Amino acid sequence: MLTIFGLLGQRRRAKITEIVSTRRSIRSRGPNAKNTLCSRGHPYDVVVIKKNGQIYRDCRECRRHHKAKFLARIGMTESEYGRRRRYVRRQKILAGRGLPVVPSLVPK
Repeated sequence: MLTIFGLLGQRRRAKITEIVSTRRSIRSRGPNAKNTLCSRGHPYDVVVIKKNGQIYRDCRECRRHHKAKFLARIGMTESEYGRRRRYVRRQKILAGRGLPVVPSLVPK
């Protein structure tokens, strides 16, 4: 189509330019960029920025539901899980520095 672009009239050139730019903008932001609701109908109200710079949107209700489901599956409360994560993170830091890891201090 772009090989005959120079032969087209002004109106058709404008229309093709509009369509191509719209498709490029949608593709660059992702196919769901215009969506305001998640698949369950909740509004996207949380913007998450990952460590690698990736940005995505999430809804609070689905996020809360998935977190509760995960905690029920592993059999921990939210505070126990947070304590365990902090402990594991500290142990990784100590191991990376060459310091001894104390296995007897594992939180229960």
